[in-house]
Formats: sequence, structure tokens, C-alpha cells
Amino acid sequence: MSPIQSGFFCLISPNSSLCFISKFLPMASHPKVLVIGSPEGVVPDTVWEDFCTRYIVHQYDFSTTKDFHESLKGGTCHDISGIMRIGLNVPAGIEKVGNGWTRRALQYLPESLKLIVNFGHGFEEEDVSGLNSRGIEFFNTTGGSEATAVVATYLIISVFRQLNRYERMLRNDEFLPALRHSAQTAVDPYSRKLGIIGMGSIGQTVGRQAAALGMEIHCIDRPNLRKLLETVQHEDEYIRGLIPSATLHKDLQALVAVVDCLVLTCSYSAATHHLLSREVFSDMKKGMRIVNVARGKCIDEDAMCDAIDSGVISSVGLDVHYNEPKVSSRLLKYDCVTLLPHLGGLTHDSMKNHALIAMKRVDDFFSTTITS
Repeated sequence: MSPIQSGFFCLISPNSSLCFISKFLPMASHPKVLVIGSPEGVVPDTVWEDFCTRYIVHQYDFSTTKDFHESLKGGTCHDISGIMRIGLNVPAGIEKVGNGWTRRALQYLPESLKLIVNFGHGFEEEDVSGLNSRGIEFFNTTGGSEATAVVATYLIISVFRQLNRYERMLRNDEFLPALRHSAQTAVDPYSRKLGIIGMGSIGQTVGRQAAALGMEIHCIDRPNLRKLLETVQHEDEYIRGLIPSATLHKDLQALVAVVDCLVLTCSYSAATHHLLSREVFSDMKKGMRIVNVARGKCIDEDAMCDAIDSGVISSVGLDVHYNEPKVSSRLLKYDCVTLLPHLGGLTHDSMKNHALIAMKRVDDFFSTTITS
């Protein structure tokens, strides 16, 4: 819902000569929002222009983090109501506002600040509890779910068919040896059991795509997941198709003992740190395949490499790594491992989705607070 219309004001876009005339509340009544980066060129121009008519938009233009913090204390940002971190189109000469920025800025945030929208899925490095204790609501964006799920499904196919190995063999003029090796060792994903850890938007999408490949979906029994699976059975065919049917297991140990491939799509937290540990690898059936599009620290990489060496794990597909951007030297040596540079959610389409979700989060929050 837009604010009640009354009066006019002119807002100059910081990155253009456009002047937006808006017949809304007087300018002083509009929430002041600091925008880090810009969605220009990613979302339609009219969408961004309309957003700028609903808020007093202050474009992030601080050369250093110190300048930013000082502005929050007593400068141009001392009275902001919201922060929307987009992270796209940051001008040259501006220090990057990277992961963990809320933790570093917490003590400087003004009393007027009520909302932070942070671009991207992950938020484990942000001080969400500290923000909440200050009465500041924190939201992330989930615009990369489909893109990440596609990469997860690619890695699932790769660990069964070993496509990464055969591409390398082809490039090394080993065309016929690749054919012979594939015929002897590659496995079809069809009818195999896939364990999914993390049945949020990404996990559900991976489940649908894997089910379309003819795979059986298995998960750990969780009250919310069980309720979801039971609820969709009473919906129409379209809704039922959004949530794949799944066999539930009492715990992780029971799950890894029966599945042929395990994919991690969960969030990272203290509870999921080294979720796949040396102990868990010892419980796996021989020949297990591992795919990780969650966070690198969900897996004890050294223990996983030992499990590859012992034959417990037959192949691995990773889009995330323990010490990004560094990649384990051990993992780089294996032909049975497919490695990607954490690009699962990075497409032009997903960037657009993230930006649109971020703006909607701001609109939803302030339309509620203004009208309540």
C-alpha cells in the first residue's frame, strides 16, 4: 500500500539527472532509506524510479567504512529509517560493504533505524540478534533459489555420471579412454536415493528437479517438514507437484546409511558446522556421493578427503568451499570431484530477483508501519 497522497516533492536520483515528481506525502513524512549500491540496469528503470518516489533515498557514497560509521553517528545518515544493501553498481573508489557489515556497524546505528534488508541468502556473518535487541528488523533476500537449485542438480548429475572427469579427458585427447571409463564406472541417477538436508526453497526445488530425473527423495524427519508433506497431499495437483514426496528418517545417521547421494542445501549455523564430520562419514554406505551448495564449513573437508581415499565416497560436487576463495589443494587433485567457485546463485536473472525482493521487503515493512 502506498502512503496517502498529499502534496508534491522533487527527488533527484544520485546517479542521473532525472527529477521524480511524486504526489505523495510531504518529503519529511517519507522514510529515509540508505541504499548501498543500486539496482539500476538490473531492474526496469520505472521500478527503481517508482521506489525513489516513495522514500527519501540516500545513495551510499562513503569512501571508507570509517566515514560510513561517522555518518551514522552524526552525519547525513543519523536519521535514516532503513538500510537496503544491494551491493550492485557500487561506484569506483567506494570501499566494499561486505559480509559481516552489520556486526561492525552495530554500535553506530542510529535510534531512528528500524529496518535492514541485506542482499542474498546467507546471513550467518550478520549480527541479527544484536540488531533485534535494538529493535531493528533484519531481512535477507532469496532471489537465487532457482539458480542455486539448478547448479545443485547439475552437480548431482555430475557426481553420478562423472561429467567433469570426462570433459578433462576429452580436452587431453582421451576421447576413447573416456568412453570406456564411462561404460565401466558411470551410474545413472534414475531410481537412486537422494538425501536432501535443508528443505527450504532451494531444497524443495532440488527435490522437484531430482524427482523429474526419477530419483527417490529422502530427508530427515522434522515436525515442520512432516506437516508440510501432509498438508500438500490435500491440495490440488499443481501444489502437490511443488513439494516432492519424500521418505523421512529419524536422524542424519539413519539417512546416510541408505541414500546413494547426499546434497546439502541447509543454512549455516553452529548446529550445521561440520554437519558432515568424520563420524558421519564412517556411518555412510560405501560409494556415497556428496553435493554441497550450502556453506563450505558444513563439511569437514579433511575428513571428506580421507573418506574419498578410503573409498567410502565415490565422487563429490562442491559449489562452496571451507576457506573461500581458497580451495583445498587436496580436493583439486581428485578426478572424481567437480568444483565450482560459489556461483550457484549468480545469474543476471537471480540478481534481478534479489533486487526486486529487497525493494518489496522495504515496501512491505514501511507500508505496515505507516498505516498501523
